[in-house]
Amino acid sequence: MRKYYYKCISCKKIFDKPFNRCPYCNSLVITEYSEPRFKIDKDRRGIWRYSTLLPDFNVQISKGEGLTPLINIDRENNVYIKNERHNPTGSYVDRSSAVITSYVSENNISKIGILYSEDFTTSLLYYLNDRSVEIFVEDILNTDLRDLMRFLDSKTVIKTFSQKDDETMIFEYMNPLTIEGLKTILFEIYEKNIDIENIVVPTERGVLAYSLYKGLKELRDAGLDVSYNIIAVISRQNEEPEILRGLKDVKIMKVSDEEIIESFMRLFRRGVETKPLSAMSYIVAENLRNSVAVITMGFKTYSTSHIRSRTLKQHIINLLREKGPMTAYQIWREIPSYSLRGVYKTLKNMELRGEVDVIIEDKGFRKIKYYMLRNVKTYSLDNNLSE
Repeated sequence: MRKYYYKCISCKKIFDKPFNRCPYCNSLVITEYSEPRFKIDKDRRGIWRYSTLLPDFNVQISKGEGLTPLINIDRENNVYIKNERHNPTGSYVDRSSAVITSYVSENNISKIGILYSEDFTTSLLYYLNDRSVEIFVEDILNTDLRDLMRFLDSKTVIKTFSQKDDETMIFEYMNPLTIEGLKTILFEIYEKNIDIENIVVPTERGVLAYSLYKGLKELRDAGLDVSYNIIAVISRQNEEPEILRGLKDVKIMKVSDEEIIESFMRLFRRGVETKPLSAMSYIVAENLRNSVAVITMGFKTYSTSHIRSRTLKQHIINLLREKGPMTAYQIWREIPSYSLRGVYKTLKNMELRGEVDVIIEDKGFRKIKYYMLRNVKTYSLDNNLSE
């Protein structure tokens, strides 16, 4: 008997692949386990420590997602925050991207289409970066430049969504593998064994709340005595997500725009940087007490410093080749999208490598340092003296 299979939550049809939606009734498809069993592999970090309740892929990809901080931010009211900004791309969806990328690797999928959803697209592009695959991105012109820069030296090929063919496997945010990754947030809270009643999550489409509900159900199916209320917090202007309707243990609570901003400001004053919609779980958790507020994302982005450093260096080389000797400040004025500190650091590294020569010129009580490319004819400094 297979450990797991994919099943439509409405018509109950069973599939051997994770469809985004049921091809028969268009309902949500989820992963189900034949004999749910929960055992924590404490020798492993991240989400795969819960592999007994995850698909048993032979290839298990991880880039450091999971085991995010669980902080008692309000001891008087027993309120914790689960801060998902500490994932690699600063978002909770990194957990899902690890599972999706593992599936892609396990099944040697070479063509992948991504239906655009900002943080989901960012995260999945990051996780697929070192795979030998073609990726067809919907709405690619709205994709963050930093997401695409990562692929400059990659084996991965990025294409527009219109170029996909029938062999392309499409992933959207709401899919069975996303749910498997996200439910590990609840497993981590359970592992910490803290005394709380509610897990409060910000909600738009309801995928995160549903994922935690599924994780809770599976712990119970595995024979564990677990009692949490899943609180899905939505903006007062939004409708209740369809996938959450009628779910036991899931309660919908609405907040106003003013409460969302207040929640954001309270977290910011406590040093927690996130987006306003991600912060709205906190004010509800504070009011309920004995709660964990899941903060789904922050401002942290994955590092592209090695790409930016290389690009900055090439800009500097081009400027010095075109204009001759220049000061660091003059160079920075030409390319202000970089920091002046970054320009100084790159020039220092180029000097240590012998790629530029330094010319010092006295100007009154000041000494001005000019940089010029090595093995380039001598230039007159007359045109470069004013800063």
